Amino acid sequence: MQARIGVSLFESYDVYYAGFDLGARLIMDTQYVQPFVGLGGYAGDNKRCENKTDQFGDRYEECTKKFLTAGYVEYGLQFEKFALFGREYKINDAGLSIPATHFWGINISF
Repeated sequence: MQARIGVSLFESYDVYYAGFDLGARLIMDTQYVQPFVGLGGYAGDNKRCENKTDQFGDRYEECTKKFLTAGYVEYGLQFEKFALFGREYKINDAGLSIPATHFWGINISF
C-alpha cells in the first residue's frame, strides 16, 4: 500500500483545473513495471475565461472560478518514479457542467 499527496493541474475543453489530491494505491510488486489500483479524493477549483466586448467595443477577458471536490478510482502502471494512470471521478460539481469524468495522466514522484 502506498499513500500519496499530490498537486493536480489539468484542462478540459478550455476549462482549467488546479487542486490537491490525497490517495492510496495498492501496487503489485514486480521486477520492472508495477501495475496498481487506487482510491483518492481531490479538492480544488476551476477557472473558466471568456472574451467579451464592452459597450464601447473594447475587448476584455472575464474569468470565473468555482470550488469543487471529487472522489476517484484509478488504475495504472508505475516504473520507478513515473506512472501512467487513468482515473474515473465522481464529482461534486458546485453547479459546473463537467464535460468529462474520465482522465488519463502522468505521475512523477519526488
